[in-house]
Amino acid sequence: MIHFPILYVEDDHRIREKMQTILNRRFSNIHIAENGLIGLDLYHKISPRVMIVDLRMPQMGGLELIQKVREIDPNVHIIVTSAHSDKEDLLSAINLNVNRYLIKPINVNELLTHLNEEYDRYTKKNANIIPLSHCHNYDLNNKNLLKNNRSLQLTKTENDILHLLVTNPNVPMDYTRLETEIWGNIPMTKYALRTHVMQLRKKLGNEITIKNFSGQGYMLILNS
Repeated sequence: MIHFPILYVEDDHRIREKMQTILNRRFSNIHIAENGLIGLDLYHKISPRVMIVDLRMPQMGGLELIQKVREIDPNVHIIVTSAHSDKEDLLSAINLNVNRYLIKPINVNELLTHLNEEYDRYTKKNANIIPLSHCHNYDLNNKNLLKNNRSLQLTKTENDILHLLVTNPNVPMDYTRLETEIWGNIPMTKYALRTHVMQLRKKLGNEITIKNFSGQGYMLILNS
């Protein structure tokens, strides 16, 4: 199953439930909204890589949602779904730089093929970006922790600890290795390490788990 955050916004519950079932078979990070207002709130919470948006919805339509998202995010991949008759809306969507326009009823094979292609493109472009949670990523090249695509400020030691754990996920890092790779020739106390890890956990929040092995070391838990 592919871990790829996708936000699907559709007001028709039958279409929404059908597509949710189909997408969940292929992707592990699907989020659903029934109108643009809820969709915008979810966008801010999960920072999706792809948005699939219906145009005609109550409370906030697809065009308004896309416009608000494009004001702050020119890179999220947006797929619009709508009926043949929505020619005016189609022109408006093109002006908002949507990436794909699918006519209803949605051709599922066409949609899945396009999503797979976008996933391949994204992973090649971001080969050094490691997803840590639905909203956290770690940039290996720049040793930079991102939350909702924004940098989180870490101290050098916190960053060094996280970098070692991220590059060795689900593997216990014992005190000796932590001391050698992070402190070098400077003696490390377990109290100092615990303090740095405690501060790091506060900044990471509950979405990322750093497990403590009492008297041994730490491990970053990442789900594949």
